[in-house]
Amino acid sequence: MSSARSKTAAAVASIGVLVVGWQIGTSGGRTATPATATGTGAAATSAGKATTAKANGPGKSGTFTGATSSFRYGAITVTATLTRGKLSDVTAKVQSDGARRSDSINSQALPILKSRVLAANSANVQTVAGATYTSQAYLSSLQSALNKA
Repeated sequence: MSSARSKTAAAVASIGVLVVGWQIGTSGGRTATPATATGTGAAATSAGKATTAKANGPGKSGTFTGATSSFRYGAITVTATLTRGKLSDVTAKVQSDGARRSDSINSQALPILKSRVLAANSANVQTVAGATYTSQAYLSSLQSALNKA
């Protein structure tokens, strides 16, 4: 009887490990895709179709403001500056819901997003862990700005 119990316990544990692995690998049941600008607004893109600053023409320079992208805890508008076809600066204007927690998340996530975007010269970067809504809105607005370039 002890052998049957240990086999059952092992089977249950194995199933648990498989379920947890599946959840991690599929983002809660949805197929995980590379981090691209997804979220609200017309500027959202699908995986693999994110426009980069370079793709909009070599040597293009200027400042372009993306569409305001609303998210669960506020709204964000990203302005991208291109110099000779490369992202040289990105700024974000956030309209927060006023909650201290939201402000804390934004103050931590925005510098990370800016760094990733400038390093990649693209809106096709990973979202910041713990700031998914902010990241998606930021990248959506940035993609909108790059589409205007």
